[in-house]
Amino acid sequence: MEEPEIFELLRPVVAGQGAELVEVSVSGGRNRAFVRLIVHAPAGVTHADCARVTRAAAPVLDAAAAFPGAYVLEVWSPGTDRVLKSPREFDLFRGQLVQVALVNEAEAVTGRAAGSRAIFACTTRTAMAC
Repeated sequence: MEEPEIFELLRPVVAGQGAELVEVSVSGGRNRAFVRLIVHAPAGVTHADCARVTRAAAPVLDAAAAFPGAYVLEVWSPGTDRVLKSPREFDLFRGQLVQVALVNEAEAVTGRAAGSRAIFACTTRTAMAC
């Protein structure tokens, strides 16, 4: 099963645990896959949250026969150094402190994410106002 399919399969499972699925990544070989879920919750993600998501997601992956062999399931929080990769993620982290590295600038700009349209429209040091 490919990452986008796993994402759609597990999105409602993670939501049922009070979190938002941010990313799914799969690595490894045929005999053992490593499946990493990155989840977010507005109040933060605790170890207990990760354990709860793991217990809910594993039976769903098993029932879907997502992998031909064994797999290792890891559930992580986004962390403070997460690179936002999509407009959806900018919306998800709206209001959170972010640091934006501009393409033509040597220094980064720090400000609050204002959503996908606003942050992607910033192209100069005016990013603080976005």
